[in-house]
Parts: sequence; structure tokens; C-alpha cells
Amino acid sequence: MNHQIHKDDTVSVIIESLSHDGRGVAHKDGCTIFVQGGIPHDEVQVRITQCKKRFASAEIISFRTVSPLSTVPPEHTAAQSGTAPLYRLPYPAQLAEKTTIIKNAFSRIGKINTEDSSISFLPIIGMDTPDRYRNKARYACGITKDNRFCIGSYRRQSNEIQEESDTPVYPAENAEIIETIQTQMNKTAVNTAGSLKELIIRTNSAGEKLLVFSVEGFDTIPTDLIRFLTDRYADITGMVAYNIKQKKSRCLLGRDFLSENLLGLSFNIPAMAFFQVNYIQTEKLYSKILEYAAFNGTEEVWDIYCGIGTISLCLAQQAHFVRGNEISAESIAAAKINAEQNDMTNVFFEAGAAEKVLKKWQRKFPRPDLAVLDPPRSGCAAPVIKSLLHAAPEKIIYVSCNPATLARDLALLKPQYRITAVQPVDMFPHTAHVECITVLERL
Repeated sequence: MNHQIHKDDTVSVIIESLSHDGRGVAHKDGCTIFVQGGIPHDEVQVRITQCKKRFASAEIISFRTVSPLSTVPPEHTAAQSGTAPLYRLPYPAQLAEKTTIIKNAFSRIGKINTEDSSISFLPIIGMDTPDRYRNKARYACGITKDNRFCIGSYRRQSNEIQEESDTPVYPAENAEIIETIQTQMNKTAVNTAGSLKELIIRTNSAGEKLLVFSVEGFDTIPTDLIRFLTDRYADITGMVAYNIKQKKSRCLLGRDFLSENLLGLSFNIPAMAFFQVNYIQTEKLYSKILEYAAFNGTEEVWDIYCGIGTISLCLAQQAHFVRGNEISAESIAAAKINAEQNDMTNVFFEAGAAEKVLKKWQRKFPRPDLAVLDPPRSGCAAPVIKSLLHAAPEKIIYVSCNPATLARDLALLKPQYRITAVQPVDMFPHTAHVECITVLERL
């Protein structure tokens, strides 16, 4: 080892900054230590839980001095929850840390100089009110040691469920629904409740709610509970059971999708489909994408990782023609429905692996003027980048929720493209996650 820190050591450190995953960063005896739950200027005593050659991980034993930045005590429920791990940090400081996380990833992984005058690195777009923003709330479910059914969230870096009905990032009205379900399951179905592993409450901007029960068996949710919820909450428009073993869904009540309006378009969002979790910031994000696209009405666009067609249809309002690709056949089916209900005829959707579909499109269609990438956190697979370089669109707009994989992919695109603009958008207040739009033009 290059340092004198060992597993199970107890040391005192001062948190200096945040890592890309929201852990506090400290240094001791030549070792970088990542501290779960620490924010800048906390002085803490920690126990080393993992030790590597150049770094270590640690958990906090006690606070010698709580950071003057801390907006709530470290023991505050929200600060302990996995849903809002940066809740202690003032929102402007969160935005500053996220900007630093992006710049560090670009520099360290992508070898990209964000201070280069040819790159317009714009200030992060934050929220006016960074609370209650998540339209998709996920709750862990389980059985306690005293054989009670409980709902809450997983503690950070843990499989232990912290019982809670409310958290600062979820709609406030969800709390009563959670408490009702927990009470009713303990009254009538505690013997089968262990099969319920997760509850998702999706909410649209009109306040309508879709409940998704992730279960090991479709008979887990008692009909009495469904009727009770239906009678009590008029804003619940649908309930769905998702069998995690069979990977199949069954509609229990009403509709198995939510409807949402976005930039003048209407979208149906299936129970298990991806949709951005922050409605207010999504409109800002998509508006920026359209701004950077700068269409004149003649453009051919390829939208890779198109999901249910949200970005594709927004682009199709201004472009000549848009082709969207997604690996999920269910998402593509939803995208086609969304195109129909918006009377959009200048779009085409195709299911399949991106690298295969890209090769097919290259053989059949002219080179696109613009390619939009909005991949999962894992980023683009290497064959996708290779196919994209071969397709050689004039412009690429890369939308990412993971600065590390974004920087990795940008490094692969650099030989043929130059970065012209970087626009961070905070889609996930009180967490270390951040969205980022990067605009590239062909050399």
C-alpha cells in the first residue's frame, strides 16, 4: 500500500468535497477516503470499511463538528434516506458540486478541457423550488423482525429499509396513500405481504396517480385493498401488478398508463416505461435540445434510445423527418401510439439493438443531419459509437444522466467531432445525479 490506512481503522477527517456518487471526500496520511453521509466541512470520526491501494471507503461513527453548510441535523430522516442523500447541503452548494462533478469527469475520463474557449460550458439550470419534484416515487417494501409489513426507502448503501411515508422529493399526498396501504396490508394480508417487494406511485402534472405493485405473485395484492384505495382516493386512476419473476404486468384497476402533456404534445406513459422523473425540468431540458438542434425544417434526425418517443416527437414538430430506435418492443409500441394520438406522420419507430438498427439505417437511408443520444446510465455500447461514427451525422446532441460514461463516450467521438456546448440541467435535486446536454459538430 502507498498509505498507512487499514480496514477497521478509526480516524478523524474533514470532508473537503463530494465524489461523483455523492460521498464526502477527505484525505488522511496520503489516502483518499470516501465517506458516506459527509458533506463539505464536516469534521467526523470514521471507521474504514474498505481499503484499496489508493483509496478507502468509510462510515461515520460520530460528528466532531457538523458542517456550517448543513441545513438539517445529520440524523434528520431525509439525510439518512436513500431518496435525498444531499438534503443537508444547501441547494446552491448542490448545484456547484454537480458542476464540479461534470468538469472533473470531462477532465479525468474524457481528457476534455472545459475551460477551452471553443466550448461553451453554461451554468447549470436549477429549480426554483427543488422539492416534491419526482413524478415517479419508489418505495421499498418488506417484513420487519417483529413480522410487520413496512414501506419506506433503503438506507444509503444498505438493504435495510428505513420506514418512512414521506420524503422531500416525493409528492406530499403520497404519504397518506403509503400509510393506508401499510395499515391495510398489516390488517388483512401480512401472511402474503412478503411477496410485495416494491411500490411505485407515478403522478402526472394533473395530479392523477398510477400505482405499480412489484410482486413475486399476482395474488399478493388483496382485492379488498384495491377496493379500499379506489373508494378513498379519486386521484388513483389505475393500479398494476408487475411480476418480477415473470417480468409481466397485469392491470388490477382502471388504466395501465398515465397521460402527460409536454411541450404541446400528449403522451401515454405505460406503467413500467421510462419517463423523466422531473416534469418541470424536463420541459427545460427538451426546450434546450430543440434550441441546440436549430432546425430549419429540412433536417433528417435519428433519435437513438428513444423510449416512448418523447424527444422524437418534440423534434418532429420542427424537423423534416425523425427516426427513433429503442431496444424495448413495448416502448416502441407506446411510441407509435403517442405519434398517432398527436397526428405526427413524419416519424418512424423501430425496435432492436441500437448497433444493429444503426447499421440497417446506414444502408437504407441518407446520412442524418442530427443524431440524438439519450442512453441509460451505462452510456452507449462501443458498437453504437462505432456505428454512429460511420453514419457521420453533421451534429450530435448527447443527453446523459451519468457524467462518467458521458465523458468516456465523448472521448471516443473526439477524433471526428468537436464539442461546442455543454449544458447541465439539475433533474435530481438533493442527490448527486445530474443531467447534461453536450452538443458536438462534425470536424
